[in-house]
Amino acid sequence: MDSIAHKYPFITKEYLESVLRESHKCSSIVVQDFTVVPALAKGQNYSSDILRVKICYVEEGSVPKNATFIIKASLDSEELADMIEEAIKVSTTKPNHIIFEDLTESGFVAADRKKGLIYHELVMVLERIAHFHAATAYMFSKDESTMQYHHYPNINPDQMHFHPLYRNCLLACAEEARKWPTISSNIAEKLFRLEKSMMPKAFEIYKSDKTGFNVLCHCDLSVNNVMLKFDSVGNSVDCRLVDFAIGFFGSPAMDLSYLLFTSSADDVTTDQFDELLQYYHTQFVDTLVKLGYGRPIPTLNDIQVEMLRKGFLGVMHVPLLLPLRLIEDTANADLSHLIGSSEAAIEFRRKMFSHPRFQSRMECLLSYFDRKGYLD
Repeated sequence: MDSIAHKYPFITKEYLESVLRESHKCSSIVVQDFTVVPALAKGQNYSSDILRVKICYVEEGSVPKNATFIIKASLDSEELADMIEEAIKVSTTKPNHIIFEDLTESGFVAADRKKGLIYHELVMVLERIAHFHAATAYMFSKDESTMQYHHYPNINPDQMHFHPLYRNCLLACAEEARKWPTISSNIAEKLFRLEKSMMPKAFEIYKSDKTGFNVLCHCDLSVNNVMLKFDSVGNSVDCRLVDFAIGFFGSPAMDLSYLLFTSSADDVTTDQFDELLQYYHTQFVDTLVKLGYGRPIPTLNDIQVEMLRKGFLGVMHVPLLLPLRLIEDTANADLSHLIGSSEAAIEFRRKMFSHPRFQSRMECLLSYFDRKGYLD
């Protein structure tokens, strides 16, 4: 608690009282006590600190009550803090922390990042994101100003700090792929050549296309941002998507490729990607129709074409996110190790990319990416 209080001095009794008074619409709330603890183990979140705040409070004339919130705050790493702070100055004027409902109070738990999302769980996530995409498309059709704050590209030439993350991971993946007997030397060489074209490809994906079909994309739709609810026998029955902090108004393929490529469980085949896209499209269209959407609705073929045009966004995140999902030593899973040159950073990357499950999944995905033309 002392170290957290030192890092985040804004989390005070008075501040939490103001939060509760606003959220509960009650000006008489008084905080009696509170505790702040990390909500996730180190290494389970890579671009922020996630804190759980438990509060004991009273309203005028009532017995003590409890409330729990989640706070997402900027990372404490100096190198990363500089990166985040510059991004914040460029992209938003809002404070560098956000307070959320604690979904664990409703029975949801974080999805297993190491396992990834099984087919059934991907179906649930795609249903949720299809409804969200459709609702935002409908909102935009009625009032274009609703998306006015979501046109700034998350990856762009003006923010260079994160670019080495992608390049380092791509090159580390290429080095490993050279050793895999099932991967042709041609594919490995394509990965090396992508180093120069990867970021320009990403910039192009984020370019505004007013002639295309656009939705508000989550833009970090990975297993790390999925919470699941399980029944009494351990089957997942419901899901919630969290962390919509970096939304961008663009092609739905940005979210679809990101989710399927980075977060599918090992037993989800590339053939099943098409089935899942078809399910997404059905849910997407049904929701648009129910909302009374009056503009042309994209066909399944349109979605598939968008995957070819914009799916590279998911491809470029696989060498970064997949090994982070699988790393065993979460205590040292600091994002700064991906751009650092220290012995600890080099050893961290070596362990990441030599993980046997990384190899088996990447062999499958790289062959698929090559067939789709993503690596050209």
